[in-house]
Amino acid sequence: MSVSLFLPVYFHKELVMFCKIERSYVQGMIDAALAARHAFYELRVQDATSKSTAAVEKIKGDTLNLDGVAETAAVGELRRLDRDATILTEERGTDNNPFLIDGPTTVAGAKTFFCCDPFDRSKPAQDFLVNCGLAGPRVGNIARDPKTTALWEEKYSGPMSITGPVTAITCVRRGLPIGSVIVNHFSQEIVVACPAGIFIKTLPEDPTDYVDLNNIICSGRRLSFCQPHRDRMKFVATFIGKPERGYPDNFAKCRLIEDAELKNYLHYDNCGGPARVLYLSDLQPSEQSVGLIVANGEKISEWIHWISFLRCANHHEDASAPALRLFEVTQQNSNFIDNMPMMPPIDYSIFTYLDPRHHTVTHIDAAKLQSLGNPSRYRATLVLVPFDNDWALTQVEKFGFREICLYKVQG
Repeated sequence: MSVSLFLPVYFHKELVMFCKIERSYVQGMIDAALAARHAFYELRVQDATSKSTAAVEKIKGDTLNLDGVAETAAVGELRRLDRDATILTEERGTDNNPFLIDGPTTVAGAKTFFCCDPFDRSKPAQDFLVNCGLAGPRVGNIARDPKTTALWEEKYSGPMSITGPVTAITCVRRGLPIGSVIVNHFSQEIVVACPAGIFIKTLPEDPTDYVDLNNIICSGRRLSFCQPHRDRMKFVATFIGKPERGYPDNFAKCRLIEDAELKNYLHYDNCGGPARVLYLSDLQPSEQSVGLIVANGEKISEWIHWISFLRCANHHEDASAPALRLFEVTQQNSNFIDNMPMMPPIDYSIFTYLDPRHHTVTHIDAAKLQSLGNPSRYRATLVLVPFDNDWALTQVEKFGFREICLYKVQG
């Protein structure tokens, strides 16, 4: 049977054409991300910003309580959705590879797995909660305070819809991401990338209210991914902090922008991971449009969510054409972080060929993650560009970056 995961559909028709199984998984990810939001909102500020003493602390020394409670809540919901699925998260996934615990996968990556960043931008959120001066015994009081957006954007850039702290979850089935959910805790918005398209919707003020996928599709705003202004094509959003960890050096090895020019074209050097893809959407003001985003040797939970956007975003002028293109930077002599290459050679990349006779990257190979001691620490260097960014496309072609083209699966 042939299963077409991503069909160009519109309005209420998309609910019929959106496969029931995928729809249930996307709804489950919405429930999980909102459970993380509710758990975060219920924390007292002092508790949220304290170092975690939970079991996850042995894995990641900088884990905060806000990270831990968000992860516990999200993972609990995902387990209720599919007890047999493998779950990779930012804080866990440690001494024991969850793929090995949950059972083997296949070379074609048929096993379902979730990848979750339970709380991205936790350090800025910690600093904000401690120093913002807003009154409120619990985090939810501050998140809903009308002053929060202006205070956050003044310190951490804007728009809040892109730069705020988020919970992000992606589901991969049969080697393909079927959808992603990003919940922004301070802008109180949800973004869903699924076969029906990419939508954003304001969340109800009460975090316990049920949020339905059908309602998001029918009444949410469809996001558009447009060509950047001609003079903005070289502007890049990425993470170039922590020089002691090698991020600036890794970006330099991409050769996309000369070091001398970088200060002129770096839109923001400390942006979060999952929501970075939204810099390419119409949430970013057109006069400050960004021409490309780069995953700068970062962990899988920072960028795997982008791939759902790659597959689900249609061109703003032609719904039958893609809006985005994705390229992988590979290198034999990569820098390493925690024994993981920041630019894995092709043989170690999780992006691989379903048919070795055709050299087109077609799926995510879960078997490559199964072979790792800690798959949540897998890293990659990726370049995501609007389909119409001629300058960026010339650069990636010049340097021979490998294009990631994830097609429909025939089953």
